[in-house]
Amino acid sequence: MKEKFPPDGPLRGPVDGPFPKIADMPFHYVNPVSGRKPPLLLE
Repeated sequence: MKEKFPPDGPLRGPVDGPFPKIADMPFHYVNPVSGRKPPLLLE
């Protein structure tokens, strides 16, 4: 079934299940107020 419906694009960010480890949330923008970059910046 995976061959019939491949992903639209490459996976970005953590691809493993988060439990029991908590991963940083990836963002594609910097903080609009402080200008700080997130720990995981998707470009």
